[in-house]
Amino acid sequence: MGRYRYVVFGAGRQGTAAIHDLALNCDAREIKVVEPDAARAKTARARLEKLFDKDAVALSFLQAASVSDVERSDVLLSCAPYAVNVGLTRMALAADVPFCDLGGNPETVAEQEKLAAKSKTAIVPDCGVSPGLSNILAVHCARAHGADEVHVRCGGLP
Repeated sequence: MGRYRYVVFGAGRQGTAAIHDLALNCDAREIKVVEPDAARAKTARARLEKLFDKDAVALSFLQAASVSDVERSDVLLSCAPYAVNVGLTRMALAADVPFCDLGGNPETVAEQEKLAAKSKTAIVPDCGVSPGLSNILAVHCARAHGADEVHVRCGGLP
């Protein structure tokens, strides 16, 4: 059994993929999945139970979560729509649990940065594909090839 307790908000495609990765590669002891849509939660549970041994990780699904549901966790990860990430950031700060989200909205990130500036709890927004992974790759390539300028696009959108 692993060492870490994770809470994942959102059990859509990205959430399900993240849960799978946490279970297989991130020394997970427990994963709580917060998904308000019962049908989506049911689909995610069925898919995940096919992908990994259900005895390897304690996997539970909640329709909602409060500070008390997350406070003994090691990391909170939001795979939920960006509109809820400021509220989830506040929850993470109240519980004193590091928080990452897949991001995608500059106004949300700006608000998260204001909240995080007042705390020692790690808040890491924009950890998704783009922004996130694409930015890390762009910086690596720019440094490796001495680029003065880099343009990052995901799905054709600037």
